[in-house]
Amino acid sequence: MNTQITKIDWRKILLAGAAAIALSLLIPTIVISIYAMILAIQGQGAPDAAKLKRFAGLVGGWGSQAVVVVATIRAAVWVARNSGESPRLHGAMTGVTAAIGSLIIAAAFGGPPRMRNLIVLALEIFAGWLGGWLGGRLGAREPGGAFGKIIIKPNPAPVAETNEAVVVVENLRKSYGELHAVDGVSFEVRRGEVFGLLGPNGAGKTTTVEIIEGLREQDNGEARVCGFDPRTQAREVKQRVGVGMQTTALPDQIKVREALELFASFCRWRVGVDELLAMVALEEKAGSQYCKLSGGQQQRLAVALALVNDPAVVILDEPTAGLDPQSRRELHGLIKWMRDRGRTVILTTHYIEEAEKLCDRVAIIDHGRIIAMGSPRQLIARARNHSHVEFSAAAPIALGSLRGAPFADSAIETNGVYRLRAADVSRAVVELIKWLESERNELVDLRVARPSLEDVFIELTGRKIRESTTRHHRATMFE
Repeated sequence: MNTQITKIDWRKILLAGAAAIALSLLIPTIVISIYAMILAIQGQGAPDAAKLKRFAGLVGGWGSQAVVVVATIRAAVWVARNSGESPRLHGAMTGVTAAIGSLIIAAAFGGPPRMRNLIVLALEIFAGWLGGWLGGRLGAREPGGAFGKIIIKPNPAPVAETNEAVVVVENLRKSYGELHAVDGVSFEVRRGEVFGLLGPNGAGKTTTVEIIEGLREQDNGEARVCGFDPRTQAREVKQRVGVGMQTTALPDQIKVREALELFASFCRWRVGVDELLAMVALEEKAGSQYCKLSGGQQQRLAVALALVNDPAVVILDEPTAGLDPQSRRELHGLIKWMRDRGRTVILTTHYIEEAEKLCDRVAIIDHGRIIAMGSPRQLIARARNHSHVEFSAAAPIALGSLRGAPFADSAIETNGVYRLRAADVSRAVVELIKWLESERNELVDLRVARPSLEDVFIELTGRKIRESTTRHHRATMFE
């Protein structure tokens, strides 16, 4: 049988115990001296000896004992947080040390121990244990500075083994005067799913997720997150949701590690800071100030802050807006990593390719309403537009003959590039090559383009998503 022996840091215990005893002597002495000065000023000469003696007996007796008990608690907290292990044992040993010191002083100056001394000795030992318990609760400290730096210990959230919907939104409505920002939105998000809200700026995406987060209250409808109502149980919801806003504002001088430790200290459950830094590839920037990070690094830090409470649901509101392609790819990889580990992610975006690439299901939202919902493949399959083939040939082709080919539904030509639509694009490519050979022509270039979510959005709204976004920006500029 292996027995693990706890290493006791006697140096810190003796130092803290001595400090508690010194305070129990120093503070009453200072108080008595100040009182003597007050009596001397009032009497315009020597202080009243009788009053001074009574006061000195009171302060030097029970007052001194009270000071040593309080000082022992504080000393035990310090030892517990700096010892590294067994905080209660170190706190109790600090109390024993202070009690022995008090007993020696009492024997040297006050004669044989009295019942009062024994009571105080017991209180000091209990005060040491209490200080050790408090020190253990407050957490350990790293060296650094006069008081050290608090280490936030990881505390993973409990795992919910269920495939049921973790986010439920039913007939959600929010208006600002005559503007219906959210108009009857309903959807569910299952555990481990990346769910996208796709739409132009001003479509109602941010208002919807702010209601889910508990940051904004709806006018009508219901929202539930992990079974909790954000309107009445916001505290519980915020412990289970991680949020990455469109923009994150932190003090310029705060360091990356400091920001993560600060946010972690607010959370019931939390991920280790080093683990978070590794997740977002910011280990080398842990000591860098926020103002010296690039835009992509700042956004990765924002995602790390969203993950600091080990959330069941992660909400990322336009996380890649304004980022360069490399930073966008890095965030895409991070979102995939979250999905692979069973995180539920709600992603708002107006980037078509981002929704197609990352989302298991997409809700297309416009003017506060969901106009289509399903997987990207399902939504694209509903598109009325067929796939099309773009090609160029060695010799010009008469459009009339190309349009008359049995494999083409329609054909157009622009600057020598021919574009034809077909219901079965694979068959059309094979037939096109055979047809060119029969026409004694040669294929120079070929590209197959299938319908995208952009095509779906155009069919549903009559405009491109980026056109909608541009119009929203222009309208906002002149409001």
